[in-house]
Amino acid sequence: MNVALIGLNHGYQFRGCQEARWDAFEAYLLSYARTEGVDLIAEELSEEALRKWKATGSVARHVAGCLGIRHQFCDPDSSQREAIGIQSFGAIAAALGPNPDLAAVEAKERESWPIRRRFWLERLREIPFTRSVFILGSKHVEAFEDLIRSQGWGACVVHRNWEP
Repeated sequence: MNVALIGLNHGYQFRGCQEARWDAFEAYLLSYARTEGVDLIAEELSEEALRKWKATGSVARHVAGCLGIRHQFCDPDSSQREAIGIQSFGAIAAALGPNPDLAAVEAKERESWPIRRRFWLERLREIPFTRSVFILGSKHVEAFEDLIRSQGWGACVVHRNWEP
């Protein structure tokens, strides 16, 4: 199993996002997946996130549909995060008291990133594939690459921080 990693700003994953050129990413991903013979497009995203950010859809899911290949959301939703012990940004901020330092909240949130990455890996295991592309936030690329390789899978970084 081989996983190509594309790190980016999450706004590019949301169809209809006003702040990011999601259409440019969609064209890029369609071309990349077709050229590389990808049989699975997976991503650090969930249905819940699509609703939260009022997106019209997932770029990756749309591209997978156009190509007739599988798609997999891999990020835990809020109930799954609670079940595996990941606190929300808001809960962390509340626990740190009134007017918490943003850097302290973000540092505390980063402590759960290894749990999230293992969750993504388990979601990848659910679907058989030969060549996958995994779309994720740019801050996770190297650590997720290392985790994938630790499982004996092939991994390569296509972009650490894709931009149009």
